[in-house]
Amino acid sequence: MITISNLRIEDIDDGRLDGRLDGYSRVVADIDVEHIPNPYHDEGNEIWFATRTQDKDMLSRNYDAFLLIPLYIAMTYKQDLHICGKVSKRLYHNIMSYVQTILCDFSDKLSRVNVIVDGFNDERDSNKGGGL
Repeated sequence: MITISNLRIEDIDDGRLDGRLDGYSRVVADIDVEHIPNPYHDEGNEIWFATRTQDKDMLSRNYDAFLLIPLYIAMTYKQDLHICGKVSKRLYHNIMSYVQTILCDFSDKLSRVNVIVDGFNDERDSNKGGGL
């Protein structure tokens, strides 16, 4: 099983002399895997999306952005995916009804998997707080 959890928003201070990532914020989630090599072990078992700190309000506190890439990995390794948080009900429906079918048609190496979520976002709040 692949588990995505601990969603958080952080300001980045990468400590590099060139300060390449200073002035950025990111939305981060932890990724844990069982029975397969973790593709994110070099990143501290984290997946993240970053933007300039001045645009920090674009970062969302839901797990929608963290569903597609781990889904592809889960389908490749035939592992179920557990999102320890809420996702859009519409996105979940599309993943379960259409996206997995399209991906399986794209590659014989992929298999449909179970996607377990802890709940769904309130549709009225789905467009608040940005998109990543």
